[in-house]
Amino acid sequence: MIWGAGLLHPVQGTGFVDHVDIALVRGPITAALLGLELSEFGDPGLLINAVWPQERAPNGKIGIVPHHSLVDDPVLQALIASDTRYQLIDPRGQAQDVCAAIAACDHVFASSLHGLIVADAYGVPNSWLAPMGQSRLKYLDYAASVGRPLRAPINVEDIPTVVLPDPLSPLSYQAGIDACRTALYARFPKALQAGRAA
Repeated sequence: MIWGAGLLHPVQGTGFVDHVDIALVRGPITAALLGLELSEFGDPGLLINAVWPQERAPNGKIGIVPHHSLVDDPVLQALIASDTRYQLIDPRGQAQDVCAAIAACDHVFASSLHGLIVADAYGVPNSWLAPMGQSRLKYLDYAASVGRPLRAPINVEDIPTVVLPDPLSPLSYQAGIDACRTALYARFPKALQAGRAA
């Protein structure tokens, strides 16, 4: 059973699709690669604000959420040390702490896909940071699902040159986020709902 998952890269053959109950996939690129004719998408990470609500109160920090494999990158570490506004948010930390840290930032730069998704869930302006060695398909798939224009990712060393939006300005693709949330709730598999027999 699949609900809200997406591909990291194209797969060799899609015969397995006939043997899987697909309720929802992350985005239209996953759907196309699997030969699925779907019009609704969604990543369950967009529901985190319902699990752990956070009042939006920007704290002046610029959060940087690297992919877990890049946390110790020397260029990133040097940037963090260069300015007290920069806050390293380690995605390997306790989930609730990571979410609270992201929700409190003025802006988030993330090479972690779910760093971007959690920021979107809490309405935090965010930018795609170069994922260095990671497949870009999942980022583009997610962006297409919410109707987010996603330009080429920013390199760590270019973060200080980025002009940041007002931390309280609404996300331009909020309607897409809302549509994905609606689809996630509507397509949650009935067999997995509490109190229902499989």
